[in-house]
Amino acid sequence: MQVLKDEIKTAINEAAVKEFALHGYEEASMRGIARSAGISVSNTYHYYHSKEQLFNSLVEPVYAQVQTIFKTSLEQSVNGDCAKIKPRYLSVISSIC
Repeated sequence: MQVLKDEIKTAINEAAVKEFALHGYEEASMRGIARSAGISVSNTYHYYHSKEQLFNSLVEPVYAQVQTIFKTSLEQSVNGDCAKIKPRYLSVISSIC
């Protein structure tokens, strides 16, 4: 049984972010991600069973943060604090793009 190592997982995640940013989801490949991470493709699959699983593991925490920010902003808007919402939305959008 192989032991999963945090530094290898971090290398995979960092390589995946670059690959997805450069090539988009459809064109990014596990082979390219493995090459960028400096590990074998088979080792990559020990950490993530598919490109979809890897992509989701990167996107889900960001999505959760965005949801929290939007929820908080909406709650503020209900309290008549709309002027404070626009800068927060713009900040979130600019950090994503």
